[in-house]
Order: sequence, then C-alpha cells, then structure tokens
Amino acid sequence: MNKITIFAPAVLMFLASCFGSKYKQNVIIEDVTKPLNQVIQVQIEPDEYVDKLTIRISGNVNDTIIINRFVIPPGEIDFSSKGDYYYHETNLEYNPMKTTEGHIEVEFIFLAY
Repeated sequence: MNKITIFAPAVLMFLASCFGSKYKQNVIIEDVTKPLNQVIQVQIEPDEYVDKLTIRISGNVNDTIIINRFVIPPGEIDFSSKGDYYYHETNLEYNPMKTTEGHIEVEFIFLAY
C-alpha cells in the first residue's frame, strides 16, 4: 500500500480536530434542590459530523450532587470532561442528593467537522 494513502487520512483527522466547528449549549440550574432531566441538542450543518463533546460544570453547592454520572463533592465546582461523541444531542441528568442551596452552570461544547 502506498505511504500517502495511509498518511492522508491521519492528516485530515488532525486538521478536522483543529478547524472543526464548535456548537455550545449552556444550561443554568436555578433550583438546585430539584432533579432535572433535559435533552441538550445543537443544530449542525448537514455536511458535518459530531466528533467530540466537552462538558464543563461550574458553580457552588452545599452538598454532593450527581451530573451525568459524575459525582461532585460540595463546595466550589470547576469540572471538565472531554471525550469522543458522535451525536448532536445528549442528556443533562441532574440529581441534587441532599443539596439545599447553590448555583450550577453546565456548558456542553460539541465539536463537529
């Protein structure tokens, strides 16, 4: 097999990760005492495909919470998770456990190419 045939797809994947489109969706959880289950969806161009998803969580709570299977301890929140993802929608699942006060902002960043 030709070396260029193997090398070209690797270069295209690298360029797509550098120059892909970013689609953001922010959710502010105003009432931290109630559970929340919400669909997060972004409109992408017809010729684009989602490749990565980053979830950023920030805020402050007085007890442990669970957001999308991430257990977050009480106090100041500054959390980020990035991974491969191939859909233009996801769920926000929030479980307050015993939290009674605080504020939370969740940012979803979809990278498409």
